[in-house]
Amino acid sequence: MALTFLLLTLSLLPTLVNTQTTTTTTTTTVTTTPQTTTTGTGTTTHIDCGVNKIYNSCGSMCPENCTHFDPPPACTKICSPDCFCKDGYLLDVSGLCVPKEKCLSCSGNTTYSSCGTSCPDRCDRKEGFVEPCTMQCIVGCVCKPGYVHVSGKSGPCVLRQDCPVNNIKNGKY
Repeated sequence: MALTFLLLTLSLLPTLVNTQTTTTTTTTTVTTTPQTTTTGTGTTTHIDCGVNKIYNSCGSMCPENCTHFDPPPACTKICSPDCFCKDGYLLDVSGLCVPKEKCLSCSGNTTYSSCGTSCPDRCDRKEGFVEPCTMQCIVGCVCKPGYVHVSGKSGPCVLRQDCPVNNIKNGKY
């Protein structure tokens, strides 16, 4: 009897081993897209990537972002398993994936900088004048090289020789 039970168990073993249980869980989330990845060992991991991001097991080490795109900088082709922005979205300076067209775009004689000075050159300062300035990175549009702000730390940028004459008359220049 024991031998019959053993033979019956062994004959059912392939069926028992190949039987899989599938559980489907549906989660409705407005802000995130849950991703599932399976490792080489068969372990399944659920990853919550966040808003406008998806998981990629072999993404770029240097993904496009609001400061580096069209074309992105040269980058070593090594896989990086991580959450990346969906197609049409780029990573902004705060780490959020935003539509490409919403990335900060600079106009006129300005260019985007991820680490501009907090004390930019301006028309009412003599060329070469160095004012006390905190060492911090200012993210945003800055004057292109050779250009200065007409006044203050923002606003239009002009070539120094095109600074308004009133800055010279007022003795500021």
